[in-house]
Amino acid sequence: MNLSLLKEAHLFYLSILYGGMILFFYDWFRIVRRLIPHHNIMIAIEDLIFWIITGFSIFALLYQYNNGSIRAYCILGMGMGMIFYGMAVSPFFVRLALKIGNFFKKILRKCKKGLIIVHRKRRQKWKRKKV
Repeated sequence: MNLSLLKEAHLFYLSILYGGMILFFYDWFRIVRRLIPHHNIMIAIEDLIFWIITGFSIFALLYQYNNGSIRAYCILGMGMGMIFYGMAVSPFFVRLALKIGNFFKKILRKCKKGLIIVHRKRRQKWKRKKV
């Protein structure tokens, strides 16, 4: 097999993986946004920063493996990786991460309520001692 064809096949494979990784990292933004509500402006800023970083990392991938040339099969591979990850993995990953996140959120709420109760009782005792 031709060496340049092997390099292109390797780059196509990396593009598929890269597309899945891009969506995986974006899923973390989605999870955090569902656990901690954000304003629309904050979401726009986060998205802008995410896609700028993603654009630079895509350029770095293409520069390292393809001398900076953008090839259609690279874009196709990234799209395929995103579609595969988005349909096969993302729904389950987001659902599981949200369940885990909500579980810890409930624990933190209960701890916070307990601390508030303890604080109120201590404050009442402190007021009684002053009088």
